[in-house]
Amino acid sequence: MRHRSKAGNRNMVGSNIIRIRKEKHLAQMELLSRIQLLGSDMNQAKLSRIEGQEIGINDFDLYTIAKALNVTVDELFNSEYSINTSE
Repeated sequence: MRHRSKAGNRNMVGSNIIRIRKEKHLAQMELLSRIQLLGSDMNQAKLSRIEGQEIGINDFDLYTIAKALNVTVDELFNSEYSINTSE
């Protein structure tokens, strides 16, 4: 059996995709359907691996997931740590 590890700094958004999806009461398959309707050929395994931070994510998939969740790409990068940009 292959050991899968986290993608580390190649995927910072996976946990936020899960959080936002659950906040919006979307099942993973429902999100996947939305993503596919937006023109991505993503499958369930890839979405699961992105959410689990097992693989990196390309810009098109990032944009498509944000659009499917009705959030900005920046919102996918939000973390518990806020950056003060007013200084």
